[in-house]
Amino acid sequence: MQYVGIQTQINRNNRNSIFLILMFPCIILCMLWVFCIIFGLQTHETYQGTETNVDWTMVNETWIGMAPWAVGIVGIWLLIAYTFHSQMIQSATGSRPLERRENPRIYNMVENLCMSCGMDMPKINIINDPQLNAFASGINKKTYTVTLTTGIMDVLSDEELEGVIAHELTHIRNRDTKVLIISIVFVGILSTVLSIISQTVLRTFLYGGGNRKNEKGGGA
Repeated sequence: MQYVGIQTQINRNNRNSIFLILMFPCIILCMLWVFCIIFGLQTHETYQGTETNVDWTMVNETWIGMAPWAVGIVGIWLLIAYTFHSQMIQSATGSRPLERRENPRIYNMVENLCMSCGMDMPKINIINDPQLNAFASGINKKTYTVTLTTGIMDVLSDEELEGVIAHELTHIRNRDTKVLIISIVFVGILSTVLSIISQTVLRTFLYGGGNRKNEKGGGA
């Protein structure tokens, strides 16, 4: 059996992540096409009962007209989230930057670990929370951040805290944080799009979106 090292696995995961990112616009367009099909359903009353078909001309025209808008809105959304993700994370978690003079113990610990493995020093944020927690975030050298709670800083010994910080630095070094943030943004976009589609379809069926089609078909 061929041996696969950790770096090979990292490279493979990065390639797969890039592939999924490139597939994201296709997923959005497919979801939009399904929405257009649902919206294009037409119900007609016949002698045998109710017959439902799809107005493919309307579906294709609507999809072609909406596709550029959908891609543009998603692109702007992704750009905003990609640019301001650090501020969003700080706002959501209530974290703040940690300066060396405020806590030399933590700052020197992170700095020494970075020097030992030859990586750039990330930002350090802290959260005033008694819970024991830590996480890494960021997509480039300007935004890479290690965030620690005051609880984990107060409870763990230096050796234990170094292990936790080293774990988070490994996520940064392997670019796991970049994939994670992009994935979170994509999940947020998909969930919002699905919510809009489901609510629109629900309103269409509840408030007689198909009745107009029935009347049109019944008068023919």
